[in-house]
Amino acid sequence: MRLGIDFGTTRSVVAVVDRGNYPVVSFRMDDGELLEWFPSLVAQRKGVWKYGLDALAVANKPGWARACCFKRALGDLHPDDPVEVGDATQTALELTTNYLAALLTALRKRGNVTLRRNEALEVFCAVPADANNNQRFLTMEAFKRAGFTVRGLVNEPAAAGIEFSHALGKARTRGKQVIYDLGGGTFDAAVIGMGEHVHETLSNEGLSRFGSMDFDRVLADLALEAAGITEPLSPEQRVQLLAECRERKEGLHANTRKIAVDLSRAVAGAEPVVLDVAEFYSRCQPLIDQTVAVVNRAVEVQAHGAEDAWADIANVYVVGGGAQMPAVLRHLRDIYGRKVRKSGYPHAAIAIGLAIAADGVMGYALQERFTRYFGVWRERDGGASIAFDPIFSKGTLLPSAGEGEVLYRRNYRPTHNIGCFRYLECGLLNENHEPDGEITPWETVLFPFCPELEGKDLSAIEIERSNHAASQAIEEVYRCDARGVVKVTIKNQTSGYKQSFVLRP
Repeated sequence: MRLGIDFGTTRSVVAVVDRGNYPVVSFRMDDGELLEWFPSLVAQRKGVWKYGLDALAVANKPGWARACCFKRALGDLHPDDPVEVGDATQTALELTTNYLAALLTALRKRGNVTLRRNEALEVFCAVPADANNNQRFLTMEAFKRAGFTVRGLVNEPAAAGIEFSHALGKARTRGKQVIYDLGGGTFDAAVIGMGEHVHETLSNEGLSRFGSMDFDRVLADLALEAAGITEPLSPEQRVQLLAECRERKEGLHANTRKIAVDLSRAVAGAEPVVLDVAEFYSRCQPLIDQTVAVVNRAVEVQAHGAEDAWADIANVYVVGGGAQMPAVLRHLRDIYGRKVRKSGYPHAAIAIGLAIAADGVMGYALQERFTRYFGVWRERDGGASIAFDPIFSKGTLLPSAGEGEVLYRRNYRPTHNIGCFRYLECGLLNENHEPDGEITPWETVLFPFCPELEGKDLSAIEIERSNHAASQAIEEVYRCDARGVVKVTIKNQTSGYKQSFVLRP
């Protein structure tokens, strides 16, 4: 069976391919209630771990430590980095794998889909638009280790674009479309060129540390102020209060004027507070303004500085759970007018788009671009200084699935006995073309430039200038596939010795 899975910050949504339809999977709770999402929640007590629905069932029981929204941290973590939940830890890869394995088990035992015994589950999954390759690798590897067959990994706005095209039809969605994706823990904006057969991501921008859960924090702080509570809450109390605020926020509609927050859920004996919705929206406005700035930047980037960058933008398609808050949609319509269109399935749009991609029925080829700069520190001026070499620049077009690889080749004569390749990726380059913004270091690769060092343990050998090395001709060939996986082959063309590496953060 083929699935589209939106592994979300606060909840994961699964859409299934079913004879040209793409229904969202519901999960049966112990009390018989059906949920159209799988909680992004982990709980731990005395070394016993629970995930998703099982974690939700013990969330309010004493002694259980909880971690919610853990996906938000994946962009800053390496696969082996520890994640603490109470007094126990798992690595980021272990935690994500175990969570997704629980999702797979829930699909088989609690989902409203009929699966044959041991039936393979083929999945298209997604990551935020500005996700670094560390997060991409971790996501794909966790899905595979959990037991899914990963058929593709795309950016979340690209998946939303597929759902948009499917909902309105190809003829009505041709041209440049802006995707506004406000999820629980991240915000993405993308400009997608939609043609007859190809969806091309023209630009991607995002906020990896902002999502609709930040509106919950605004409401929580507002409620505490109104109640005159100044003492800091415990982590558990804070979790409970944020859960209360999320539920109250999700219950807002266009005509809501007052919002009641039950503080006793977090603070024993506290009275409920009734807040003015207009004040809540006013506190949220600077956050909403940040998303608009990101949208405008994405549009300007794809227009390459043209004066009227918005002239050929057909629509602004709004998806994500955060898009449900009336203040968000109202502000977007004030700015972009009739260009704004809201998905009929804002929580599930990405999962549905992924399922359509898995089905292949639309006949579209997805063309993604590098959302960050990937490169390596290199010596220049004979070793007198260091410079950043952007091997794959931000905006470089990735091949479609099934196509060849993007290649980068460099030839030179070295000045040292050993090459030390320090790879990294970054969101921006400053005016001196140096890495700036969010920087993610990748692994360091050592390669012998002197033939007498070939096959030896280079980590124990001092790197030094070498006349012998200068007589060698070195070639580096980098390859990047449709998934964004980067491989390098380094070859001493003089001696014939070569090594290949799959590069990871």
